[in-house]
Amino acid sequence: MKKFISVFFLGVSMIVVLGACSSNEDSADYNHDDYDITLVNTNGEHREVFNEDEKALYLYFTGVD
Repeated sequence: MKKFISVFFLGVSMIVVLGACSSNEDSADYNHDDYDITLVNTNGEHREVFNEDEKALYLYFTGVD
């Protein structure tokens, strides 16, 4: 019985792994314009959050008086 349970879980694990490693590439559908997000700074200017050319850290606070 233990051998059957071990083989069963091994089979289920292999099915899950093979299902997760599919050949369908989701990265081919990537569109940079879908992730065009801007925030307003203290001067009222819109700043683009995700830039390909620079690395930045944005801290965004709302309603703090």
